Amino acid sequence: MALEAILRPVIKNFEETCKKENEDFLAFYVKDALMIDVSRKSICKGHDEILKQFKEWFEMGKDWVTENTNEDFSGSENFIRYACRCTMKKDGQVMVAFDEVQYWRKFGDKYLMELEQYTLAKN
Repeated sequence: MALEAILRPVIKNFEETCKKENEDFLAFYVKDALMIDVSRKSICKGHDEILKQFKEWFEMGKDWVTENTNEDFSGSENFIRYACRCTMKKDGQVMVAFDEVQYWRKFGDKYLMELEQYTLAKN
């Protein structure tokens, strides 16, 4: 099965869960996952720190529209690397764009994110 076909529904579910602005999205991360903001040179480790980061983003409002482009799926069925350019818009205006890489590992019948890394995009 193609890697995109495997991971696409997981990513869609993750994005929809994030829009709810609660802690449910943490179910998509391994307990000791890493979230790396390359631009700010900061690292969040584990659910508590990742939740704190998401809460900061939630405070910016929820009327954002996200568009992922330049997507790439690589790796193997047990460990999939997903990369994209993520553009976030509000009221039709681009608010922020960043290059993102996620690493998803298969645990039983589900995929969990072990590492998420992003860098503010240079247009």
